Amino acid sequence: MSSKTQIIFRNYRPGDEVKLVEILNNAYREIPDFHEVSLEEFIEWYIKWPYFQSENFRIIECNGEIIGFAILDTRRLKNEGVIEIWRFAIRKEYQGKGFGSKLLQHIIDYCKKYNAKFLDVWCDSRAIKCIRFLEKHGFRTYTSYIEMRHNLTSIPEKPNIDNLVIREFIEKMDEDLLIHLHNTCFKDHYGFIPMNHKEIEYIERSSEWKNVYIYFAIYNGKPIGYIWLWYHDERNALSISEVGIVPEFRRRGFGKYLMIFALEKAKEMKCDYAFLVVHEDNKVAYNLYRKLGFYNYRRNICFRYVLR
Repeated sequence: MSSKTQIIFRNYRPGDEVKLVEILNNAYREIPDFHEVSLEEFIEWYIKWPYFQSENFRIIECNGEIIGFAILDTRRLKNEGVIEIWRFAIRKEYQGKGFGSKLLQHIIDYCKKYNAKFLDVWCDSRAIKCIRFLEKHGFRTYTSYIEMRHNLTSIPEKPNIDNLVIREFIEKMDEDLLIHLHNTCFKDHYGFIPMNHKEIEYIERSSEWKNVYIYFAIYNGKPIGYIWLWYHDERNALSISEVGIVPEFRRRGFGKYLMIFALEKAKEMKCDYAFLVVHEDNKVAYNLYRKLGFYNYRRNICFRYVLR
């Protein structure tokens, strides 16, 4: 970086998308399991995201050219003092030249204006270059999620539970029920963010809605849990995105029933595998998944920077 290099930081502006999706694919191409993002997907996932704010979409320019960006998620700021770096990308030919460090320092300074306590960023445990970069700048391992996979070759039988009915989500009718169950089941989980109608409406309008399958567990006529499945066509895999049972009905076989139901669904769809993520401290869920035939695939590590 020469003395004549001019660096500026700015908010996202409409029209930046073409350059930004190019940078994202350029920067992430060598990361394991990354699938290239189209312009339409980028706009839908990041620009039309219901919590999008242009000021939290930080862009770095070098001599008038966009060379990188970071997307910040401030949903946990109010209750926990946490801001998350959702995406961080520097164009490959500009990596290793100090531009990533400048963008990261800009984000740290920017987050302090929000009076945030912590800055978190998630990183695949196999992305050694990324981990070293974060550790060099004062980030330390805080927690992690484990991605587990199931090859669908051997699926246990569902437990026999009388008066249990599984029914599919009905659009324009079940949104309130889904929100209630999500917020009841997960309120004590790490990083909990309450679900709301804005999120549901966003997903229902998205191109991915056709790949979403939501089912409720109805026991003796009462909704006591649900499972949210998401088909990923680029992987030919079924994600078990959420499975929740309300507290008073846990440890009675309902969660196991829903999990096996999901595995049977994945096999019926001829998926190559099913997968999920579980927090490292959720030993009860982790042990259940192992018993059902899931195996550890990778870890996604949260690195934390203490701002104050």
